[in-house]
Amino acid sequence: MGKGALGVSVVLAFCGSAVSLSMYRSDAAKRWGEQTAPWQSPSNSGALINKDVLTMVKAGLPSEVIVAKIKSSACDFDTSPNEFGDLKKAGLPDGVILAMVQALTARSVKQREVSAEPSVDQILAKYIQALGGKAAIERQTQFVSRGSWESEVKSGTVEVYGKAPNRMLTLMDVPGFGQIRDGFDGSVAWHEDPQVGVQEINGRESSAIRRMAEFYGDLKLRQLYPKIITKGKQNVGQRAAYVVEADSGDGLFRRMYFDTQIGLLLRDDTEYDTPEGRASVTRYFDDYRDVDAVKVTFTVRQSDKNGSLTFRLTESRFDVALDDAVFARPTAGTTIGSEAPPELPVTSSISAAAQSEQSGTTPTARGVNEGLAVM
Repeated sequence: MGKGALGVSVVLAFCGSAVSLSMYRSDAAKRWGEQTAPWQSPSNSGALINKDVLTMVKAGLPSEVIVAKIKSSACDFDTSPNEFGDLKKAGLPDGVILAMVQALTARSVKQREVSAEPSVDQILAKYIQALGGKAAIERQTQFVSRGSWESEVKSGTVEVYGKAPNRMLTLMDVPGFGQIRDGFDGSVAWHEDPQVGVQEINGRESSAIRRMAEFYGDLKLRQLYPKIITKGKQNVGQRAAYVVEADSGDGLFRRMYFDTQIGLLLRDDTEYDTPEGRASVTRYFDDYRDVDAVKVTFTVRQSDKNGSLTFRLTESRFDVALDDAVFARPTAGTTIGSEAPPELPVTSSISAAAQSEQSGTTPTARGVNEGLAVM
């Protein structure tokens, strides 16, 4: 699973530019644009060079337009003293020369920032250390977590069970509807609720759940996601985060945001396949606590097309003993993801229950658990 290691990935995991610049264009600017459009820098790299600036000056462009062009373009100027002397003799205004110097300074700063950013492996290594370290994570083999969930219109309790290497079970009690159960027994993914009964999950959806059910998923992100790259930095609230994109190659895509200072996972945007089509969910992780030397996130805020959910744990333990039978698929039922899916949409369960009480945006049965299942 891989969200808050044994924290989200194993605990709540299975529970469901730059500012645009307006350029003043005089008649001369328009004439120059018409004569050279589409304008391209003579340099092979496409970046502005000294010759390009001289061309704009000779075309009669106002200094403001030239400066704007410099600021909005990639630049590769020669700013040596001799070259600047030649530019001054050629009539370049001081404001344009200053913009050329500033452009190179900005590029240098940006290059230093990029080169200073860590690699994917460094980000993931820091994440594992922040969670407690590889040894502490591998010491754990089973867990039980209990807590509550709430949406805009409902609330209830949740229990999550996990066992290495890849067994998982989630129980969600929904007032006025009943209990929703989602599980993975090591080979088969299944769902059960009072409305649709027991359903086996197959196809690409099952493949995604299998990957996300990995008890030590945080330690195996490289193996679980063949394509994983860094995508710079972005703020999550007031915290700066490194963005890492992970593609499983079979429909599961994640964009993870790791705290630049602490290393913990702050946010996860996940896309995955369901019988109803492509789905996406965003989660924010908070309130990390030490549980047997491993960091576990006790609060997860989730949002998707069905609305928002907040999960809060009240208890999380690793010192438990669970029989494999706990995760076994219940008695026979229909199959989700088969060529002939059940007539009743799986994602309508809780919605139907809610509609019997009031009109609102209550989370859907598997809509809830699917969302958290890919955590």
